[in-house]
Amino acid sequence: NRFEILDGDYDQYTQDMVQLATAMGCLVLPDIQGSDEQPGKWDKAIQMNIRALQTDHPAALIQYLSEKKLR
Repeated sequence: NRFEILDGDYDQYTQDMVQLATAMGCLVLPDIQGSDEQPGKWDKAIQMNIRALQTDHPAALIQYLSEKKLR
């Protein structure tokens, strides 16, 4: 069986995990939701090449990505 989605707690993700899952064609979709969600965590996700996030702050994330010219 192949995994199609890698979901889970954002704090447990590593660069190697994201690279391997992406290479296998798996959508990496971490849960970054929480009271400590902020641009620093979004920066880390971008650095790890994560292309999707579960967020409680979609408008703020969209604005952040637009400002970085990533959306």
